Amino acid sequence: MYASHATDPGRVLPDRIAALRALLQARARPSAAIEAGGNPPRRAAVLILLIGGDEALRTVVFERTLQVADHKGEICFPGGSIEPGDADTVAAALREAEEELGICAHDVAILGMLDDVRTRGSNFVITPVVGYMPVVPELKADKREVARVIILQLDDNFRSSRFKEMVTIRGAEREVDAYPVEGGRIWGASLRALELLLDAMKG
Repeated sequence: MYASHATDPGRVLPDRIAALRALLQARARPSAAIEAGGNPPRRAAVLILLIGGDEALRTVVFERTLQVADHKGEICFPGGSIEPGDADTVAAALREAEEELGICAHDVAILGMLDDVRTRGSNFVITPVVGYMPVVPELKADKREVARVIILQLDDNFRSSRFKEMVTIRGAEREVDAYPVEGGRIWGASLRALELLLDAMKG
């Protein structure tokens, strides 16, 4: 399915990761429709990079600086807008991950894609691309975009640790779900993408 990328079908994957890849590539993935006219959302892609083996899995997120155009100071997955030069959605996610964190695209095994998620404030439709590496890569953060890198443990405490908080979206106060991470929190589209991943990992 992703022959244009370094998926290496001969690569040995941990059982849990191989099962997730089979599930993601066999399912019919709904894609959010882009309405004509008005203010259509922009297309974007993020890379959810799974790291580790069958027992302990982690992923890489980062806090955005206050200098970026969108989602200032938020904790998110590496990613961004799909550009005209990108071959496809997967290529866009890999390019952004390399630009922001120095993750080499050729070292990432692509497992599949999750359902599209929308942002309310910045008007994006985001496709989460799931990739895998056995160990944490050497990360080289772009200081213009990345305030700090966070290695997030994926464990069973995720849903029990969630909480509600008020955020301002388009000038209006809204109550949202959030998940605490190292002096910050994940919410919005990033949280929804993480939930989709954890649901998929349950099979």
